[in-house]
Amino acid sequence: MHGTVPVGFNFFCGGSVLGGKCGVDVPTKEEGNVPDSHLEIMVPRHLQLWVKSASADITVSAFDGDLDAYSVSGGIRLDGHAQAVTLESMAGDIEVAASAQTMRAKTASGAIHISGTVEAVDASSVSGDVFVTGGAFQRGKFESIDGNIRWQGPIRAHASLEFGSHSGTITLALPGTTAGDFTISTFQGSVQNDFGSAKLVDARALKGRELHFVLRGDERTRIVIRNFKGRTVLERY
Repeated sequence: MHGTVPVGFNFFCGGSVLGGKCGVDVPTKEEGNVPDSHLEIMVPRHLQLWVKSASADITVSAFDGDLDAYSVSGGIRLDGHAQAVTLESMAGDIEVAASAQTMRAKTASGAIHISGTVEAVDASSVSGDVFVTGGAFQRGKFESIDGNIRWQGPIRAHASLEFGSHSGTITLALPGTTAGDFTISTFQGSVQNDFGSAKLVDARALKGRELHFVLRGDERTRIVIRNFKGRTVLERY
């Protein structure tokens, strides 16, 4: 472990073979005008790691355990490998370039960038944009109330993916060889479909309109898009 802590701040670290805790206590008089601290901590690859900050950025790399990271306004970045991952920042961006079994990423206004291989991922934001690159996801749920969502890349065979927004644009940029069962639902939004018809019909179960089609006869790969009044775009490349 090494790093720098401002004069007058309290650095603490302790624990046992069962667990430990390290951190920096900020003097009350410094709250609202806090100098930067920088800590670099090396831990065993296979463990359960919990990291929390107010405004500091969090970067985790070369890690292969369970991770829970939270920041109020700082960004969070994960590289490498992990098992179960939970990442949350109110105002900071979340960037993931990793493989994991399960992943949950959540922001209020920050953007979410995800690439890699994840068996099950849940990414959501209130107003931030969500960007997904790669396509090696078996199960995925991607949501932003007011932000945009963009998927770039192929869809894994037999995957189950859900995309949702209230007023943002949802874009899926897909190769021409894409196969799957697509359902697009909207109330006031529009649809651009480079793979065929974009004609919406009255939804059978709910008020609103929907578009349903199957590419290359694959009904086991399922893609569901729900967009209340934003635009939905299926781009073919």
